[in-house]
Amino acid sequence: MGISLRLETVASFVDKGARIADIGSDHATIPIYLLENNIISFAEAVENKRGPYNRMRSALIESGYISKVYASMSDGIEDLRDDIDTLVIAGMGARLIVRILTDHQEKLGHISTIIIDAHNEREILFEPLRAMGFDLEANSFIEEENVFYDVMKWVKREKAEPYSLKEMEFGPLNLKNQSEKWVKYWHKEITRLQRVLNENVLPEETKKKYEERIKYIGGVIE
Repeated sequence: MGISLRLETVASFVDKGARIADIGSDHATIPIYLLENNIISFAEAVENKRGPYNRMRSALIESGYISKVYASMSDGIEDLRDDIDTLVIAGMGARLIVRILTDHQEKLGHISTIIIDAHNEREILFEPLRAMGFDLEANSFIEEENVFYDVMKWVKREKAEPYSLKEMEFGPLNLKNQSEKWVKYWHKEITRLQRVLNENVLPEETKKKYEERIKYIGGVIE
């Protein structure tokens, strides 16, 4: 099946033989892709509303994999099976992701890996996930159709190390690797901030904050 770069990147972080739950599965694209490529043999696919759930189930029936996917209409991970070891949470905001994980934290005892594609506020993920015992093992910063994504793979550790404010904002592995797409993203942010300065008459205090922000980002990506 055809799959977007974003979802292909998410799928690339799933370990062979994992038993995944895809939260907010939409048309079950990720479970179907992983089954087609013999990366997994079973998945749970979750939607929390009747319409999306019906579309997801129809896609599974059409794919021929309905017998290998438990289709669940539930909120987040409240109906998570005990034999699932990997969560995939892609295509939603970070605050919703944190709520999904914390509302039923008792369900995470058997989870060893969480793969996340948060579309905003990624910095707020670090503290809750660390508190739950997860550490950022890998990430891939990509661009698709002029939109940037930071796909993350978190794994359970005996002791998850704390992150600095800078690491949470920019991503600890991004700071280390300085990938081309990540640098491009922050250059675009500097350009956006500079445009605000150039095109607006701002109070001196606000102007200073913008200038300091531009200087700070420039220092990080150099």
